[in-house]
Amino acid sequence: IIAHKLKRYPLVAVLHHASGGARGRGLTLAQLAAQPFVLREEGSVTRQLLLDEMGRRGLRLGPLIEIEGREAVCEAVAQGLGVAVMSSAEVMADKRIAAVAIRDWNGFMEEFMLTLKARGNLHLIRAFTAAALTADKP
Repeated sequence: IIAHKLKRYPLVAVLHHASGGARGRGLTLAQLAAQPFVLREEGSVTRQLLLDEMGRRGLRLGPLIEIEGREAVCEAVAQGLGVAVMSSAEVMADKRIAAVAIRDWNGFMEEFMLTLKARGNLHLIRAFTAAALTADKP
C-alpha cells in the first residue's frame, strides 16, 4: 500500500457563539475540561485523540453528552449544551457556533489517500493521485 498525505487539520474547540471563550484567544484543555462537554461517539478518532491527551495531563472531562456525528455535535453546541473538540475541517458554517484554538495543545487530524502498490502505475490511478495531491495548490 502507498499512502499519500493530503491534508492536516488542527483540532479546535467549538463553542456557542455567545460564550466568553468565543471572543478570546482560545482556550486551554483544562478550561475545556471544566465545562459541560459534547463528545463524539465511541470509535471517533477525534474523541480518542482528545481522551488520550486529557489522560496524559491528568485531566477529566466534566459533565458530558455523547452524540453520534459531527452535524449533531455542532447542533448540540449551537443549542448551548456544551463545548466540543473537532477537526477544523469538520466545523459547520453556523452563526450560532465559533471555532477557537486550543492554546496548549497542537492536536491535529490528517487525511490520506491509499493506493495499492500493484496498481500505482496505472494511468488512471497516477492521474487521480496527481490531481488529489495538487487540488489545493495555487
